Amino acid sequence: MHNNKLSSSSSLVALSLFLYVKAIRLSTLVDSWFWQRWLWPEGEVLYFNTILNKSSHWGTFPLLWYFYSVLPRALGATLILLPLGLIVNKHLRWIILPNVLFIIIYSILPHKELRFIIYTFPILNISIAQGCSWLFQTRRRWSIVVKLFVLGLLSINVIQTGISLIASHYNYPGANALLQLQAYKKYESTATVHIDVYSAENGVSRFLEIKNWIYNKTENLTIDDLSQFDYLLIEATNDDDHRLIPYLSRGHQIIDFVRGFNGFYIHRQFLLRMRFTPKIYMLEKKKNTS
Repeated sequence: MHNNKLSSSSSLVALSLFLYVKAIRLSTLVDSWFWQRWLWPEGEVLYFNTILNKSSHWGTFPLLWYFYSVLPRALGATLILLPLGLIVNKHLRWIILPNVLFIIIYSILPHKELRFIIYTFPILNISIAQGCSWLFQTRRRWSIVVKLFVLGLLSINVIQTGISLIASHYNYPGANALLQLQAYKKYESTATVHIDVYSAENGVSRFLEIKNWIYNKTENLTIDDLSQFDYLLIEATNDDDHRLIPYLSRGHQIIDFVRGFNGFYIHRQFLLRMRFTPKIYMLEKKKNTS
């Protein structure tokens, strides 16, 4: 029996390595074709983020950000039941603790994103579910109160999910800006558009390029280069933003701007409201400018 287990484990490891190599080959071939150079995308990202240690160029968050911000938002109010699940079922510790350690290790990196630890959420929910199950099965004196408490936590999760869904809908100003620009200029058959980094990171994709225009996302262009485009999508928060001045002084004018989600606030009637602020400005090259 012991030998059979070792044989099965060895076969599983061999199969995993085989599939890993196949996946790398496929990923390399596909990305190399798109980028027109030999490229292993995962390896290049690993080299940039770890060997060169340049991941912080994409922004940083505090050390404990995953614990006080990401996990509460992802797992909701029932997060407080996670320790209970570990207490009532000790076998879960060997599943949960490695995932917690994984989050701790990733917390050391200055650059943090939700997608880095999203794989741990289903595992952590196992302990939360165990805690919920144990509370619902209790036959103690306060069982009704305890069950109502758990139902309350689950209700909060549902409400939080709904609010987050609505907020996420307004969290892609880049996509909205490009769609609005194409709607405003729907009768123009040809045009050149430059999309800045912020717009590209917040919703712009090739699927939104619905007109026969030239769409450009090249980074680090000079002001002279950008002044040649018919339209620009520029990150800015108001008409006087310093990021707009170079373009307004070189022949472009403001068409409109797109607002995006910028957090919540409590209204005077103690109602939770979403705050929207300008995120992206659409600029048009003046017709009399050569």
